[in-house]
Amino acid sequence: MAMSTRERLIAIGTGLAALVFVGDRYALSPYMKAREEVETDLRTTSNKLTEANRRLARAERLDRDWKAMEAGGLKHDMSAAELQILEAVGDYAKDAGVNITSRTPQSEARVDRTQIVRLRASGKGTTGSVAKLLWRVETASIPLKVDELTLAANKPGTDDLTVTLVVSTIWVRPAEPADAKGPGGPAAPPRRGAGREEGT
Repeated sequence: MAMSTRERLIAIGTGLAALVFVGDRYALSPYMKAREEVETDLRTTSNKLTEANRRLARAERLDRDWKAMEAGGLKHDMSAAELQILEAVGDYAKDAGVNITSRTPQSEARVDRTQIVRLRASGKGTTGSVAKLLWRVETASIPLKVDELTLAANKPGTDDLTVTLVVSTIWVRPAEPADAKGPGGPAAPPRRGAGREEGT
């Protein structure tokens, strides 16, 4: 039986609707979903690459800084580190015009390989000489840092000062089998010479 024009239009409309439904369900929707997943993966990969590049740049910078510290006098022995800080502070104080009366090195026990030696020094000088001493320590080529500083006037109204400062340096002990266990490994035992006091 031949369909009327109205029936043919309804049939065509129904067929197109079915085609659009099938196309959306089995082609367009999966395509859009896959595209979103690809875009998400690309963003994730890009972020990971950016983070990896940032970490690589930081590692390279730290490696350069470490090599510069080694070239500048980073020691691998506590006695050598103590001798270095004693001589450095003594020389800097002499050049600055500060009369050092006592120097006492002290080691600080740490569980990792990076160890610290501090030097407590006392002396006398003027404001200018103390400032010069501090500048020499802070700009030293070897690893030095001023941790504490105390100034006191010997006579009111005069530029005659008593200075006490604590300067620290680091040294790196050689690797030991216990280091493989991580931060919880035993600390290196104190060596002879720590805590002795030296005068000028």
